[in-house]
Amino acid sequence: MQRSGSENNGNQRGALRGSSSEELTLRVLPNVPLLMPGDNVGKLIIQSLESIDLELKDNDVIVVASKIVSRAENQFVNLDELIASPAAFGLASKAEKDNKLVEQILRESNGVSRIRPGVFIVRQRLGLVCANAGIDASNAKPPGDPEGNWVLLLP
Repeated sequence: MQRSGSENNGNQRGALRGSSSEELTLRVLPNVPLLMPGDNVGKLIIQSLESIDLELKDNDVIVVASKIVSRAENQFVNLDELIASPAAFGLASKAEKDNKLVEQILRESNGVSRIRPGVFIVRQRLGLVCANAGIDASNAKPPGDPEGNWVLLLP
């Protein structure tokens, strides 16, 4: 790939030559609700596009956060319901993490590459190498706001 222009300055990013467009437009889709287990992600995206009269064209790309798919797939786990293994207890102190979260990280992992305070680098069961097996604790409560220490797993 070649960049147009010989240099980039602070105001110019250098578009790629040979592309169908030298413009990148990002849009946040409106009217996408908080997804619930069983929701059809594709259908909700199409409805959002229709609500603003936006039609997809060849080479358009839609980026979807894994959290949205995880919610639709009901990938919620209540850490309070887990029993941590002796291995999780041992590694939790080393990583300065909750032993039940470490248990879930181990369950989602095929191998641990590195442990540092606050983070595990693992080979997640899908083959991804990522921090904490991709487990997300932010805004992770399932519908109905049940009590518990909830996390979302990767889809």
